[in-house]
Amino acid sequence: MGGEVDTGAAWRIDELARRCGLEVGTVRLYQRQGLLPPGRRQGRSMVYGLAHLDRLVRVRQLKARGFTLTAIKRMLDEGRFVMLDRVLGPDGRPRTRRQLVEESGLDAALVREFEEIGVLVPPSERGADGYDGADTRFLQAVAQLVELGTPPPMLSVVLPIYVGHLRALQRDLIGALSGPANLGPELPADVVADYGRRAAAQTEEFLRCWDVIVDYLHHRMIQRLVHLARSHSDGPGPAEAASPATA
Repeated sequence: MGGEVDTGAAWRIDELARRCGLEVGTVRLYQRQGLLPPGRRQGRSMVYGLAHLDRLVRVRQLKARGFTLTAIKRMLDEGRFVMLDRVLGPDGRPRTRRQLVEESGLDAALVREFEEIGVLVPPSERGADGYDGADTRFLQAVAQLVELGTPPPMLSVVLPIYVGHLRALQRDLIGALSGPANLGPELPADVVADYGRRAAAQTEEFLRCWDVIVDYLHHRMIQRLVHLARSHSDGPGPAEAASPATA
């Protein structure tokens, strides 16, 4: 697999700075301001790895877009990785599955299972050389759910259901938007075909717009699910259930 990076990376601070295109003094400044996690001691030196490199690349990208160091630290501290991916695109450094497991902190067998059941998308299915930051963020979120008490077997049952519905939706949308079918008087076949040509010519712009729309619909769906779950868990107590309210 192309573009592999040594998972046993142990760089001194000058090498870390060189790899991310920063001055050593800038890296030390980011350390003092809490933007960079501590390194680990190796002999008499402190060494840094891939997580430090990714963090510095993120900070540099956000700085280039006009974010202050205070705002960047708040985003990183709050774990707002999804928003960062919206702003910057996912961290594209290619990873092997072994690197993905190490960065996510999940059990290797669970990561392999997620790929086998179609939850973790193999790089080959999207024309990539390796996993990327989006895969890492996904598995880190799974790891956090497990730490919060979610049984891994529950994820192995629920996530494939979700993926199955998404794939069915994908088939329906592809059939509707790229096929010759007439979708009604408002969307005859020639209108759909013209839309397909425009979308193909401006793929990135179309994807950004649809990404926002789908993200909104998905977020609202999750909010409704959480609300329903809370409603059920916060149902009437025994006394309330036994005694109807008086008029």
